[in-house]
Amino acid sequence: MPVQPNHIAILRLSALGDVCNLVPTVRALQRQWPEARITWIIGKGEHSLLAGLSGVEFVVYDKSTGIAGMRALWRQLADTRFDVLLHMQQAIRASVLSLGLKADVRVGYDKARAKDAQHWFTQHQLAPHPNAHVLESFMDFARVLGVNDDHLAWDLPVPDTARNEAQVISGDAPYLVINPCSNVRLRNFRNWSVEGYASVIEHAWVQHGLKSVLTGGGSPWNGKLAIKLKRFASLGA
Repeated sequence: MPVQPNHIAILRLSALGDVCNLVPTVRALQRQWPEARITWIIGKGEHSLLAGLSGVEFVVYDKSTGIAGMRALWRQLADTRFDVLLHMQQAIRASVLSLGLKADVRVGYDKARAKDAQHWFTQHQLAPHPNAHVLESFMDFARVLGVNDDHLAWDLPVPDTARNEAQVISGDAPYLVINPCSNVRLRNFRNWSVEGYASVIEHAWVQHGLKSVLTGGGSPWNGKLAIKLKRFASLGA
């Protein structure tokens, strides 16, 4: 394991919530080695959220491009060798992508947390950490490199356009943002019930005077949920 890495690669392509939870690990690495280069290989949509993150060089991979996109990325990084590659994506696509990257050390999850046989693609695995939240699992990568200051800091860049859009929604009044729907997939147990979200909206309004703003995409599930929650509009939704 490098004592003081000069160039760190992070391989985490998705998803939006996960990449946000990875930012504190990036900040911890930057505090430990402020002069080190950090290159983050990231998905296209996720990059649109984190573009402008200070001190990070992004290399974008669009998964819709498949193997052709992988080969293009490998050519882009053909002359780059990393001191350490932090393989933080438990997916076979990411593991295959990692094969074309040059690194002295490859760090991945312990066997219990590794999915899609990710531990076959790394030389060094994290120590076991049962029931760890994804944020803690990411921070384990910094810890295994010797980072001691693991306090959480995001410092995400917020462009003026986003601030202006937020101002239009409610002026100076505070509000609660709820993004209720995750991607529809087989055995997806992450989507909560309409009644559950309604209870949160009611509690936020009655107990804290907070209006709720629903965000989401254009999928049928998003639309149906929004329609069902309209009857709670008088509670601030």
